[in-house]
Amino acid sequence: MTQEEMLNKEAEFKNSNTYEPFDDVDCTVCKNRGYIAVVKGNYVIEEECNCMKERRANIYLKRSGLSDIAKRYTFENYKQTEQWQKSINKLALEYVDKDWKNHWFFIGGQVGSGKTYICTAITIALMKRGVPGYYMLWQDEIAKLRTLKFKNDELEDELNKLTNVKVLYIDDLFKTYNGVIDKEDFNLTMNLINIRYKENRTTIISTELTLQKIKEIDQAIGGRIFERTTNKYQISITKNDDKDFRFKKGE
Repeated sequence: MTQEEMLNKEAEFKNSNTYEPFDDVDCTVCKNRGYIAVVKGNYVIEEECNCMKERRANIYLKRSGLSDIAKRYTFENYKQTEQWQKSINKLALEYVDKDWKNHWFFIGGQVGSGKTYICTAITIALMKRGVPGYYMLWQDEIAKLRTLKFKNDELEDELNKLTNVKVLYIDDLFKTYNGVIDKEDFNLTMNLINIRYKENRTTIISTELTLQKIKEIDQAIGGRIFERTTNKYQISITKNDDKDFRFKKGE
């Protein structure tokens, strides 16, 4: 048997191994090995199967807290009956396709206008491309961080998770029940945004506030968001009950 025949036989043997599906993917190409053995020169090497991209995306979705809604919150399902909705959807698609690595995305304004939906769709679309992401509901996550203020190691771990992830989606930034932002909550938020700003890590933000209002609360935070989003990816939805589609559903 020649060396070439031996190498081909080794590759064939490795490719014959079959495993159970994992990470919600059943791949008929690699038989759930995650790799395909090929002959390159005088060696048999294992090349990653294309299914691994989908498997990683599923892992990121589970870690992000968005896996349960991944199939529903898509650009295809985004309601676009009005021109302003079409414009938002078009801009979000452009962001995902071209600019997410170098820009942030901000959308604020009218309650029930689909802000969370479009930001979630952006985050999910990026994770499906193999980009690690995390969903942060501001009020809940900040409350969690506050409870850890005397547990330095745990607090550091939680902050590292939020500051280091490739894409962070902050939902309902500065939303409080009484309209007053606690100083400790503000400082935690400032620290988080400041680190992500310095490291230029992609950050997606939705809020009931306009960017101008955030600048009035704190010029430093508003300025950082303004700079990273540039004028292009700053969306402000004017207050108008006709744009509150959650309310309309209840009519």
